[in-house]
Amino acid sequence: MALFMSNTTVRLAKIIVSVPQASSLSLNIAKRCVSTGSKDLKTVDGQDFERRRSDDNVEMVGIGKSRYVSVYVFTTPQVEIREFYNAPNGPIGKLLPGRKGINMSIEQYENFKKLIPEIDRKLSDVHSLPILKVPEKPEINPSKTSNINEYS
Repeated sequence: MALFMSNTTVRLAKIIVSVPQASSLSLNIAKRCVSTGSKDLKTVDGQDFERRRSDDNVEMVGIGKSRYVSVYVFTTPQVEIREFYNAPNGPIGKLLPGRKGINMSIEQYENFKKLIPEIDRKLSDVHSLPILKVPEKPEINPSKTSNINEYS
C-alpha cells in the first residue's frame, strides 16, 4: 500500500494507517498543538491582533476569545477559522484545536469575501432594530419575607 503526499504539505503532523480488514482503511491524522512560547502582538489598522505559531510552524491570528484564523496547505491551500482550548493536562498556555471550526478552500474564501458587503448591510439592519429589554426580576422586600420561626 502506498500513501502519496504533496511536497507542499505543511500542516500534517502524523499519519497512522491501519488495515483491520482487506476492504477497509482507517486514516487518523493527529491534531496540531499550539506552542506556548511563540505568542506575539502585531498591529493592523490600529488594532492589535494576537499572533501565534503552531508546532508545525503555521501562523495563527487571533480574532477573538480563543478563535484563530490560519492559512496553510494540506493538499490545496486552505483558510481555517477554529476555536482552541487550553490543554487540560498540558503546560499552561498550550492550546489544542477544538471541534468548532471551518476550513475553506481558496474558491470558498473568495466567495465569502464577495459576500462581506451584504453581510455588513444585514448586520446594520439588525443593529438598527430596537433592542428588546428582558424584564428584570422583581426585588424581594426583606420585610415581606416570612420567617420559618413564625410558624413553629
